[in-house]
Amino acid sequence: MLVMRRAAGLPFCRRPLRNTFYILSCVGAFILGSLMTLMSVDPMRCDIHQCTEKIKRIDVEDTNSWLGMWGRNSRGPEKSVFLVIVLLSAPVNVEQRNVIRQTWLSEEKADTLHFFVLGVSSLNEDLNTTIQSEQKRFG
Repeated sequence: MLVMRRAAGLPFCRRPLRNTFYILSCVGAFILGSLMTLMSVDPMRCDIHQCTEKIKRIDVEDTNSWLGMWGRNSRGPEKSVFLVIVLLSAPVNVEQRNVIRQTWLSEEKADTLHFFVLGVSSLNEDLNTTIQSEQKRFG
């Protein structure tokens, strides 16, 4: 009788052992993968100071010359641009664009620009007129 209880209890004893094995396997695989990644990084090619200097040498004035092409100069003085936000939108989503303008684009920073990009193929006349008036109003 004692042997049967022990045999019946074995599957319960093996489950914690099996769970521990799975957990240790996952942790071991994570550590092994992390070590392989760290060993594959070449510190000679990835110097943070060199990368920082390369970024600092990028000529930002080249991006500012695009402002005229986007028609931004007609709405105000030319400004130095740090970030350009491009938002994709369907032509019929006029209300959604207005909500975006009234919420998080209402606090536009001095060094950011935003543009809505719309696809305009095969538009009906009413929608085309709406988009043209939106373009005149908001740029």
